Amino acid sequence: MKWEWDIGNDGTYDLVGPVVAWTAPAVLGNYQVKLRVTDNFGAGAQDDAVITVEVSIPPLAPTADAGGPYNFCPAKTPWFLDGSGSVNPDQGTHDPACPACPGDTIQSYAWDLNNDGTYDIANSKIPDVTAYFGAKPVGSYGIRLKVTDTTHLSFPPQPDLVGTDLGQVNVLAGTDPKCLGCTVLTARAAGRQVQLNWTNVLAAGYAIYRSEAAGGPYVKIAQVLGTQLLYINSGLTVGKTYYWVVRPLAANLDETCQSNQVMVKITGR
Repeated sequence: MKWEWDIGNDGTYDLVGPVVAWTAPAVLGNYQVKLRVTDNFGAGAQDDAVITVEVSIPPLAPTADAGGPYNFCPAKTPWFLDGSGSVNPDQGTHDPACPACPGDTIQSYAWDLNNDGTYDIANSKIPDVTAYFGAKPVGSYGIRLKVTDTTHLSFPPQPDLVGTDLGQVNVLAGTDPKCLGCTVLTARAAGRQVQLNWTNVLAAGYAIYRSEAAGGPYVKIAQVLGTQLLYINSGLTVGKTYYWVVRPLAANLDETCQSNQVMVKITGR
């Protein structure tokens, strides 16, 4: 996989890598950044995305990330949405004139499950939506995430700021290739580490998720290239039971499906 960043969207790719550092100019404003992702298979499929980077001063609105698109398969429940990719650009800051004010942070995550303007889940970063979407027929559904910060506390008397993001849920049939053709995951423990191995499904990459509860919600702990078919998770706690799944990635980094879940109780030292 190759990640190329065009700062300014002027046709010149300035930086390379999945995570890059860029020093913004002193002039406040909005800057377009294009990301081009090229896979490492066959013809080298490409996908572009253009984002807008706002350079401003606090207080700043949070940036919501609804995650997905989510592919929900009937035999692989429960189903969760994940807003943990949301960020607060002025996290921890407050009005310099108010030293006793707490640092700004995200205070709530609200989900609109059918994008009708009504938020059905009031405050949950990773909600379980199995019951809601399990009652829906096969199809694609628009969702919206709203995150709200604590500007009124951190920068009084200004109001709290809000960020929203649209997402998509795909309720799939059990016979859908995305449900049948996913990678198969296995696990082997050695002391306080677990080696995860999975089958090759010619993905551009793989995202590794872990939970301390069967069925999740899972937290993303790593992402590897499509040529890597194993991951060693170290530093685990003796006596705890962990659960992992792996999700193959398309060229544009969308998660295509979810593997079986594996479980290991850490007994060694």
